[in-house]
Amino acid sequence: MSKRTGARLQRILIAVDFSSESDIAVLHAVELARQDGARVILVHVSALPTDLLADSSYDPIFRAQGSGAEFATDHRRQAADMLQATETRCQALGVEAESVLVDDNPSDGLARIADELRADLLVLGTHGRTGLKRFLLGSVAERTVRLARVNTLVARGAIEEGAAYRRILVATDFSPSADAALATAMALASPEARIEVVHCWETPSMPSGLPATPLRAELELAVLQRGERMLAQHQGAKLRFVPVESTPAEGIRYRAEETAADLIVTGSHGRRGARRLLLGSVTESIVRHAPCSVLVVRGPEAAKS
Repeated sequence: MSKRTGARLQRILIAVDFSSESDIAVLHAVELARQDGARVILVHVSALPTDLLADSSYDPIFRAQGSGAEFATDHRRQAADMLQATETRCQALGVEAESVLVDDNPSDGLARIADELRADLLVLGTHGRTGLKRFLLGSVAERTVRLARVNTLVARGAIEEGAAYRRILVATDFSPSADAALATAMALASPEARIEVVHCWETPSMPSGLPATPLRAELELAVLQRGERMLAQHQGAKLRFVPVESTPAEGIRYRAEETAADLIVTGSHGRRGARRLLLGSVTESIVRHAPCSVLVVRGPEAAKS
C-alpha cells in the first residue's frame, strides 16, 4: 500500500446506526485508519425515551413493550450489543477500535462527542432508512454536518482497499476556507492520487444591447491566471486547475460525474452562532446531491468559534 504524506489522522469518529449506509461509513473510515495507523471510535446515539416512542420509523429490532423507560433500556441494551459486534469487526479488519454509546438527539450528540474526544475526522453515511430514528437520513445528516466543528466526511459508495481516494476534486472560490480544503485534500491523498481543483464562474448579466463576449473572455482569463498562481504555491503535487462556467453547486456536481471522482473536498464558510454552524448553500447542496463521498473541511472561521 502506498504511503501518503502530510498530517496523519489519529482519531476517526464513525456515526453508526446499523444501517447499510453506516456500514459504508465504517468501511471508508477503516481504510483511512489503516493508512494512517489511526484509531476508530464507533459512536451510536441513543435517543431519549420520548423520542423513541414518538417516532414510528424504528426498525423492529429496536421495538419493545412497556413504558418509555423500559423501551429505552431495551433499545440501549440491543444497541450496545450491536455496537460491540461492529467494534469486533473493525478490529478484525486491522484497526484499533472502541465504541461509545451516547444519550442525546443524534446530530447534537455526534457533534458534541466529536468535540469532546478531539476527533480529527467525523465519518457518517447518508440516506440511511433503517436504524435509530433514521438519523443518517436527509436533514438530520445535514444538520450533523452543520453542527460539527471537526472535518466531516459523508461517505458514499465503495472504497478501494489499499488506495482510498484516487480521484479527488477540490472545490475552490480562492477563499481561506477553500485553501484549507486543498491543504486537507493534499494531506489525505496517496502519492498516486490525482487532485483536480475546480473553480466555477459565471458571466454577469449585461444591460440590453451590450455584448457579453469581451467580458466573458476577460473573466475566464482572470480565473485561469488566479488558478495558476494558486497551483504554483504547491509545486511537486499532482494538481490540475479546471475552470468551469457554471453555478458552483451545479458545476462541481457535473465535473465530479464527468471525471468519476471518488471524493469531493469543499471548505465551510460557516460562522458559528449560539448552537449552529451555517455551511452556506453551496456546500449544503454539494453534500446533498454529490455523486460521491464529500469531505467538508472546517475553515478559519469555524476554528475560531
